[in-house]
Amino acid sequence: MQKEKFVIYGKEKLKGELEVAGAKNATFSVLAATILTKEDCIIDNIPLIEDVLRMIEILESMGAETEWINKRKIRINTKSIDPKKVDQRKVLRLRGSVLLFGALLARFSEVTLPKPGGCVIGVRPVDTHLNAFSDLGMEIKEREKEITIKRHKKEIKKTV
Repeated sequence: MQKEKFVIYGKEKLKGELEVAGAKNATFSVLAATILTKEDCIIDNIPLIEDVLRMIEILESMGAETEWINKRKIRINTKSIDPKKVDQRKVLRLRGSVLLFGALLARFSEVTLPKPGGCVIGVRPVDTHLNAFSDLGMEIKEREKEITIKRHKKEIKKTV
């Protein structure tokens, strides 16, 4: 992959700062990863878009403590998180919520969440994610409106 660059021709020397916008899909993974620790997580450069705010609301609905430090910086603590308290309506509205399964399974032996929803831009199944969990030795029960994944062993089967 070739890196992009700006080439500027002129007499004046350029200096200053440029703010790079955060990426929505990368932010989903980072937000889900906050579940992996019971310590405070500080996340900076959060894109202020509806889907990202919805993911934060899903974490809050499970008991995560959040505090906005400034406009695009947040503190999240998930030590008291309980996936049984999840606001199912919010999960149904966000396809990226499928990323919560992995982190939740690291802390809980069984997780049930509604099937992720999101925008209607065509069929986008979550089979890839479910197949990966199955390959790691987890039991998956897929019902019409929800998915349950069970981790039977403390240690997850490692495969390459």
